[in-house]
Amino acid sequence: MKTNLKNATIAFLGITILLLYTFPVHGEISEPHNADAMWIEPSSIDLTTATAGYTFNITLALNISSTYSVGVWQAKVLFNTTYLKATRAGYTNGTKSDWLKGLIPVTGEPAIDNVTGSVLVGESLLGLPVPSPGAGTLSWMEFNLTDIPSVPSILVFNITATYKTTTTYIGDDVNAVFTPYDSVAAIPEFPSPVMLSMLMILALASIVFARKQIKKQNS
Repeated sequence: MKTNLKNATIAFLGITILLLYTFPVHGEISEPHNADAMWIEPSSIDLTTATAGYTFNITLALNISSTYSVGVWQAKVLFNTTYLKATRAGYTNGTKSDWLKGLIPVTGEPAIDNVTGSVLVGESLLGLPVPSPGAGTLSWMEFNLTDIPSVPSILVFNITATYKTTTTYIGDDVNAVFTPYDSVAAIPEFPSPVMLSMLMILALASIVFARKQIKKQNS
């Protein structure tokens, strides 16, 4: 009986972990910005030791002051398709954003474009616009690192380029003016040939230093 209970508990925990992976939860803001702002967090991503196939998430967040009434938001995140592939995207409170969790929005199906490199997400409220709920997260996006560049590179998750266009905005009868903040990923730290060269230089320097120490001791 105890064995069956133990096996059932292990199975339950395994299923729970699997469900948490299948439906990522990113409702908490980890890098707050003053209103009015839209940003991607984490603001910097360390991929210096990552290998091809590595998967990671980013989260879109927002802080709009209550001076604005909002009825709709939309954001288009641009990314580099040479090294990245968007695999999944969704909203941070299940079927809607955490930002509008107390309201009834209509959420758009996330549109992933791995040809030009973009993820488009957005929501619109049922009924009249309401005063902004303040700060909250909007959407999570999952990416796969498909290749490693031969030289150190910076990959940008970009909303600045789409801000003040028909793709990234907050509004109702008037569009909110806010500051967009992008996110950057560094990759790799040192390519193998560079690392080898550095090790050779360090080894040579060590030999020279050792010889100088021997000469000093013998003089």
